Amino acid sequence: MIEIHHKNNTLITQVHGTFTKEHFNNAFIPIFESMLQEFPEVNIVLKLNNELTGWTLLTLLKQFKQYIAPYNGINRLAIVSDSRLLRWKFSLFQLRSCVSTERFLNKDIEKAKAWLAIG
Repeated sequence: MIEIHHKNNTLITQVHGTFTKEHFNNAFIPIFESMLQEFPEVNIVLKLNNELTGWTLLTLLKQFKQYIAPYNGINRLAIVSDSRLLRWKFSLFQLRSCVSTERFLNKDIEKAKAWLAIG
């Protein structure tokens, strides 16, 4: 399942439970593209739960990276998850030098939002 909220130029995406390519294509992509038309730069919070089924977490990250990498309008990306996932997934998310990416623990979601706000 994917839950998406946005406030101003920040897209907050929470992924948990069963997650499939259809969730990604039908929920995330249209909102993301719409925001890129509205704002010159978009910040993204990607909050990942370690209880994913359907796609594996690795598949989700690869698909997400592949889709958003070509866009020039991404300012900052905050990845939020539990500590067991942070170490290896962060290395997968080095999109390109012009996208500032930072990782945060679940308990630090407000720090992630604050970090996005200063960018």
